[in-house]
Amino acid sequence: MDLDAVLAEAEAGLKRVSRQREAEREYRQIVSRVQLDSTRRLGCEAFQAFREQYPGHDPEDLASLCGPDLLPLSFPLPGERERAAAVPTPASQTGESSRDDDLFPQEAGWGATSLQTGKVTEITDTPATVGRDPTQPFDLPLLEWCEVPAGHLHWSPAGENGSSRPQQRRVTAFRISRYPVTNAQFEAFVQDPQGYANGRWWPPAASAWRGHNPGPRPATFSNARRPREQVSWYEAMAFCNWLGDRLGMGVSLPTSLQWMRAARGDDERRFPWGDEFDLLRCNVRESFIRMTTQVSRYREGASPCGAQDMAGNVWEWCRDAQPGGNNAPGSKRLIHGGSFLSEAERAVIDFRYALAPERAHASIGFRLVQMTGPLKG
Repeated sequence: MDLDAVLAEAEAGLKRVSRQREAEREYRQIVSRVQLDSTRRLGCEAFQAFREQYPGHDPEDLASLCGPDLLPLSFPLPGERERAAAVPTPASQTGESSRDDDLFPQEAGWGATSLQTGKVTEITDTPATVGRDPTQPFDLPLLEWCEVPAGHLHWSPAGENGSSRPQQRRVTAFRISRYPVTNAQFEAFVQDPQGYANGRWWPPAASAWRGHNPGPRPATFSNARRPREQVSWYEAMAFCNWLGDRLGMGVSLPTSLQWMRAARGDDERRFPWGDEFDLLRCNVRESFIRMTTQVSRYREGASPCGAQDMAGNVWEWCRDAQPGGNNAPGSKRLIHGGSFLSEAERAVIDFRYALAPERAHASIGFRLVQMTGPLKG
């Protein structure tokens, strides 16, 4: 008798049983959501993700109950498949866990004037025109700005300098993008002959990184209106530099204080919509969707200034370094907001991580700020 073979077969059997039990447990949770009218849409989105992981497991026939009209669209962007085949995955990205606990194993988390929403423009999937006449206006689909007036930010910087005492800081006026940068918007940057491939947008440290990463990683979740993920801090800043040049204005990532000011407004709320967690206002682990959702999906989860998706869906890069950092090239940068993989407590406004700027993952994206005064930092 081959003892190794017997042990291997027994281990494989245990894994099959464990996988089956996990599938049944997740399926029961999804069924309970689909059966309620108030959570059916969330349940059906979660079922689509479940079906991709456990094909064929549908004893209650949720596929018929949900129907194709309740499932989120998913289609590749132009050139995405070609780049996925052509761009190798860097060694540092292989084998990364999809769980937030494993994604950031050594990163410590820290846990007046009314705000006005910016102009709402028509939502369209029409791609931006690249290589256009520079004298003509430049447009990106879904690029809308929310006004954030000057005011005081209240927050609890637990973990900073060993203190968790509430802090207050005045933040000058700025504009923030209503949504995280989408797949369609980032694709315009990639496809523009003067976009991603132009070294002009990459300062020395970013250029050195790009020397080992010549092309963008493909997005994990395709759909023009989903947030673009798998983007490093270097790539996010290069996008800002490119877009600012196209628009003729200062565009950058928000600082941590700007991000929290846009999410919180004038009070001390925990989530963009208020103090109490609400499953119907964001995409987090408790939603059981297991993938990103379209950036305009959670309108009821908007912050006081009108910015959406500031809790869950994807973490968002900020411009500044971790507390005590000096913003030197290569310094770790802050991310806020939580993701579809995060527990709700990590989507509270004050919570954040510091990550190396070369990191990229399916749960990390970014949004933009437009400065009303000279851009600094």
